[in-house]
Amino acid sequence: MKAAATAPGLLSWCSLLQAAGRETILPAGCRLADERQPGRYCFLLLDGGAAAEAGGRPLATFSAGSFVGSLDDRGRPSPLHGITVRVIGQARALVLEPRKLAALLDSDQALAAAWLRHKPPAARPGRYGQPAVPAMSSAAM
Repeated sequence: MKAAATAPGLLSWCSLLQAAGRETILPAGCRLADERQPGRYCFLLLDGGAAAEAGGRPLATFSAGSFVGSLDDRGRPSPLHGITVRVIGQARALVLEPRKLAALLDSDQALAAAWLRHKPPAARPGRYGQPAVPAMSSAAM
């Protein structure tokens, strides 16, 4: 009898993705992305939460297990732009360098297959001129 494949748990993702970044503690109010500046990193929230906004309007919230970043059609990661994301309370996150994450996914077929099966959903187009809502999913991680 063959066991069904399951998504890696949050701790498994953290250890698998460790080569693409580093773990850090983020203070309350820390900005993961700023709508006025190009982003440099993607994030995997390990605990705590964050909120996204654009032009002072709330867009989305993130919780533990959420990927904070953008994804292209092939699931390739990139930092957010045009959106501000702030940490709510203290949080712990894996800070991911998009190029390292992409290289890691290119070099490890099993990890790439798991990422594509359980990747966060792509950003949804914004309404009324607002930026797209960032990719996020606690179920995916």
